[in-house]
Amino acid sequence: MSETKTFPESGIYLDDRVVTGKPSLGDAHTVSWLVRHFAKTVLDTRAGFMVGNEAMKDPLTAIEREAREMASIFQGHDERFDAQPWNVPARIGNLCRVLCPEETKQYGDPVAGLFMWVAGQVLGLMMEIEDGGDEAEIKPRIDAMLEDITARLLGVKY
Repeated sequence: MSETKTFPESGIYLDDRVVTGKPSLGDAHTVSWLVRHFAKTVLDTRAGFMVGNEAMKDPLTAIEREAREMASIFQGHDERFDAQPWNVPARIGNLCRVLCPEETKQYGDPVAGLFMWVAGQVLGLMMEIEDGGDEAEIKPRIDAMLEDITARLLGVKY
């Protein structure tokens, strides 16, 4: 008689994890670093644009390029990372398609669309600070949003 597997309600199935020694997309630290690095890149791109950096004269294109790189990583197309069974277009892509339907349509890739949504949120919150908003109140909102996205990319929150 075969044993019936019961899976947790999350997207991560620990007995199916892929481990080769590379940074894992099933590791919260790795995923958090990638999400936060993307957010920092978005802010750095905007800052470069604002000071007239010639390399940043088309910030939207630069941000979209970074979002597409994140999409490639999180859909298992980047050999630098151990993709997990969750990191395929049919699974993580479907979640992102539901979370960001407009961005999915606009960018043609649900995970790139999710990262473009993240970029919009980060920029919007940063502009609130620049417009005189309370930085002590806004920064925790940025952190909470990035933590939420990290959990969703890990498949532990839908």
